[in-house]
Amino acid sequence: MNKYFILSIFFISTLTFFSCEDINNVDTVYPNSILCRIEANKDLQECYIYKTASPDEFESLLKDDEPNHVSGDFFEYDALITLHENTTTSSFIFTKDTSYFTNIFYNHITNTMDTVVSSYIKQYYKNMTVAEPKQRYRINVKTTGEEMVGETTIPGDFEIITPVQKQKFTRKDSRIEVPLRWTASENTKGYEGVITFFTPSPYDRKFSYYFDTQDLSFTFSQTLSYYGIIDSCIITISAYDNNYYNFKERKTQNAGITNGYGYFGSAVSKTVKVIIE
Repeated sequence: MNKYFILSIFFISTLTFFSCEDINNVDTVYPNSILCRIEANKDLQECYIYKTASPDEFESLLKDDEPNHVSGDFFEYDALITLHENTTTSSFIFTKDTSYFTNIFYNHITNTMDTVVSSYIKQYYKNMTVAEPKQRYRINVKTTGEEMVGETTIPGDFEIITPVQKQKFTRKDSRIEVPLRWTASENTKGYEGVITFFTPSPYDRKFSYYFDTQDLSFTFSQTLSYYGIIDSCIITISAYDNNYYNFKERKTQNAGITNGYGYFGSAVSKTVKVIIE
């Protein structure tokens, strides 16, 4: 059996991450992979379809080290994607955006915070369906001579208990501590959090902190002096389904999907903004 790799490109906030999975121990080599997480209560669903990469092809990507090259060469442009919920069917549409993000790093020579603004071409399929918690959704992905099928049930709704919107927190010796609590989501496999900090104008910078937990609480503690002036942060808590958990945590090669690699999962997310003084 030849070795192949799943090319997985995650767009989290405005950052790009690359990962690969060794699929040497499977009986079938599928030509495509899917990355799709249906988000409840949102009017934009995103789906990424990629071709399976061989080791030689993946090595060439690592040497190039260009996000545009990676997503361009291995993106599946001709997929026909439909989303099904009971008797309702809708289609995904190919979309291409130019996204920008700012890298912030400490310059030890000049003792200053330096920034580098970068851009990449974000290619994906979008669907404007407003998904609902606790509903079951199916997806069909047709490419040349192939069809991937997936199914997910969105976890139940929940609420963030603390902090409340625009609650104020005071830093102590450049350190901030924010206790988080939320209600339980039915049929969820776990919770992930994204805490994005913002600097005021004219800097307009941001950086993010990520965490995963099986609990209904988490205390975030971070020294902020490394990142300059911080005046606020946005906290997003997501309750995700079993498919997303299996792919992300257990490294399952095809979670909630048949005849392909990757995952078809779902989540419910809640957001709160806090003020940092």
